[in-house]
This record gives sequence, C-alpha cells and structure tokens, in this order.
Amino acid sequence: MSWRTIRKLKPFEVFDIVTKGYCDHHLPEIKRQVSEIRGGWYLENWGNEHKIDILMIYLSDTGFQLYTKREEAESLEKLFKSWNIFYQVWSRWYGGSTYIFGFQWDDKAFDSLYNEWLRNKKLEQIGL
Repeated sequence: MSWRTIRKLKPFEVFDIVTKGYCDHHLPEIKRQVSEIRGGWYLENWGNEHKIDILMIYLSDTGFQLYTKREEAESLEKLFKSWNIFYQVWSRWYGGSTYIFGFQWDDKAFDSLYNEWLRNKKLEQIGL
C-alpha cells in the first residue's frame, strides 16, 4: 500500500515525488516555514498525523495544496491535469491575491510516481 511507502519516506521526498520538481522554487520558503512553525525535526520526519500543514502548503499521504499567485496556480493546474494520473486537480481563489493549487492521488498514481522517482535516483547514483 502506498501510505506505508509514504510514511517510510521523508516529507520532502514525498513533495519531490508528487510534484516532480515543478514546485522546487518554493522549497526555501516552505522549509523556512516548517522550521519556524513546526520545528526543524519536521524537515526530515512526519508527525503522528503524517501531514505538513503550514502557511504555504498542505502535504499528506493523499493530497497536496500550494498557496500561490493566480498565474502559477492556473499554470500548475493545467500541467498536472495533463499528466492524467491525479484526481481532483484544481485551483481556486483563496483571498486577496492568493490562490490555492491542489490535487489528490490514489495508490496507483503514487506508485507510478514513486517508481519513476526511484528509477531516477538509481540512474543518478550510477552517473546517468
């Protein structure tokens, strides 16, 4: 089951797996917020609830949300929908100039992304 795999991974490994690097430019701010709001331990570990819920993102074993600007939210929605592996890919206005982009996945989608991520890591290790 995917949730078992997810719980063995670090939170930012799951972030990398489900976003495929398309949200990496937000990582410095996300990690700063995690450290300040939850504590540095959460950069490498899940809490009991197996989720990260801070000002900028929500990440759990079944879903992801990013609070961002309208253009980015709509662009990410279009991109992630094109992969045809997630369900409920969406973006919506949150308030002011903030929009939320998000999606959910099932076991099949996560397993596919995880296997691709694992393959890429192994290729990097051998220098390809």
